Amino acid sequence: DADGHVAVEVEFAAKGKACDAVSVDLYEDVQTDLDGTFKEGRKVFAATAAVGEEKVTLLSGYAKDPKPWTAETPNLYTLVVSTTKGGRVLQSESCRVGFKTVEI
Repeated sequence: DADGHVAVEVEFAAKGKACDAVSVDLYEDVQTDLDGTFKEGRKVFAATAAVGEEKVTLLSGYAKDPKPWTAETPNLYTLVVSTTKGGRVLQSESCRVGFKTVEI
């Protein structure tokens, strides 16, 4: 089966070290409680990078055996990007993403 390429470019608003690491986690089968509490599904990708003085940090790799997104089967994953300093999460954002092959 094909692997799904995951590439996330994190751009910080200002140069400097407001955080010391950024991480990306990709989950399938994510559930949310009625109160909006996030319940982790199966993690299919994870990457962490140290943050230096650069404004942009790139994290990339491959998710194993991703389920493709199609109109008939809209398989979506939850991508979570977090910044940390001293092991403490400073900020975390998530969005839904899918895998699709385009051939021209």
